Amino acid sequence: MTELRTIVRYELVRRFRSRSVLMNVVVAPVLLALVFGLLLGSSDSGSGSVRFSLAVADEVGTETSGIVAASLLAIDDDAVAIESSPSRQDAVDAVDRGAVGAAIVIVGDASDSGIVLEVIGDVESPLSAQVAQSVANTTAARIERQGGDPVVLQTAPLGGRPLSLVAYYGAAMAGLTLMYAVGIAARSLLDDRSTSRLSRMVAAGTSVPTVLGGKVMAVFITSTLGFCVVWLTTSLVSGAIWGSPAGVVALIGATVASLCGIALLVGSVATTPQQVDTATAVVGFVLALMGGAFVPPGDAPEAMRVLARLSPNGISLRGFTELNADVAGLADVSGEIVQLVVIGVVCGLVGALRLSRVQP
Repeated sequence: MTELRTIVRYELVRRFRSRSVLMNVVVAPVLLALVFGLLLGSSDSGSGSVRFSLAVADEVGTETSGIVAASLLAIDDDAVAIESSPSRQDAVDAVDRGAVGAAIVIVGDASDSGIVLEVIGDVESPLSAQVAQSVANTTAARIERQGGDPVVLQTAPLGGRPLSLVAYYGAAMAGLTLMYAVGIAARSLLDDRSTSRLSRMVAAGTSVPTVLGGKVMAVFITSTLGFCVVWLTTSLVSGAIWGSPAGVVALIGATVASLCGIALLVGSVATTPQQVDTATAVVGFVLALMGGAFVPPGDAPEAMRVLARLSPNGISLRGFTELNADVAGLADVSGEIVQLVVIGVVCGLVGALRLSRVQP
């Protein structure tokens, strides 16, 4: 145990002195989260090349509301597909089950309190909600320019509160950059072998599994602290709301554990430090892409939604979304935490067994 503590302490000092580790674990995800969150949060649609589906419902049924509904349905845009829904409840159900990304419902006309357009969005499809908001804004401006009645816009997110894009991309970018950081354990072991440091430690009575265990523990601590710094920084700088602190801390730990396990497994296949770097970078990017690090799964095609449910990054982001927007607690994300820990343990054990056979 004394040898393990010594290795952990030594590796922690190395990690905190390494500028590249601090850059990848802390600085890069914070900057990427702020850039993604602010750019998408301030854009009119954030649509890019993704096609968004919206529903339009006329809850009033007057001549005025019918004209507004027809105007919305007549919008011709390659990036937006708009369909008619018979009622507000049908539109809500369509959004809730993912048939459409968001809905625009006419809930008032000139005979009541003016023309009222309600934008209903799913917190898991923030970009679709922004597109619907943009469409509603454009329609409102056109009606008022043509001398029509004033238009009032209101929003109705299906979650407990609107999703914080900065918080979402904070977790997403931390997961993206973590794969490089947690891959350091495998890379460091191979580095120690190439420099004969490993053979000297083994000659002094320290086993290879003990060395590897100390490196993994140090990487886990460093990565967890870095993830927590991203959480606190985005919260303080941009006011991002991540949700229940207990749930966030537990989910961060589970996320780091899962990625540590995967990185160990990937690293165990490589034979040189350079191969570890390449393999973990490629796998990390693919897992982040599958998990919705760049486009939230709710806004992605169905195939990507399925992949997101299989990716540890996707499982992690689903948990963070529940904490963030659904005002969930630790118990509500226990399923995601268990899944992540299982992935980390299984992959980590296989990777550790392979790496423990490395010859000094």
